[in-house]
Amino acid sequence: KKGEGFCYNWLVPKAQKNEMEPMLIELEKNVATEEDVPHEGEEFGYVLEGEIVLHIGKKKYVVKKGESFYYQADKSHYIINIKDKVAKFLWISVITESNICPAGFCPNPVTSSGLSYPNQHAAA
Repeated sequence: KKGEGFCYNWLVPKAQKNEMEPMLIELEKNVATEEDVPHEGEEFGYVLEGEIVLHIGKKKYVVKKGESFYYQADKSHYIINIKDKVAKFLWISVITESNICPAGFCPNPVTSSGLSYPNQHAAA
C-alpha cells in the first residue's frame, strides 16, 4: 500500500488474514502510521534505516537504526518519523484471541537490548 509519504509492503502475501502480519514500512519526514486501537496481541519491530518515535498510549519511545521494539498491543499505538530522512523498519503484528500462549513461547520481559526471548522449559 503506497500513499503520500508512506509505503507499506506486506512481506507475506495476504497476511492481513493471518494471526501474524509482517510488514516492511517506509515513512517520510513527519508521516505517521495510522493509529491502531488496543487489541489482544503483540507487536515487534526493527529499524533498518533512520529513526522513529513509537507512541504507546501516552508514552513515547525513540527507536534508532539497529534497535528493536516489542510491546503488548493493549493500548492505542502508532509510529511517526520526525527526522529529515526516510525511516525504514520491519513491523510484525501478532493478533491473538486470548492471552494464553504455547508453552515455551510466552515472551519474557523485554531485555535492555530491546529484544525478548522465549522462555526455556525443561523436558518433563
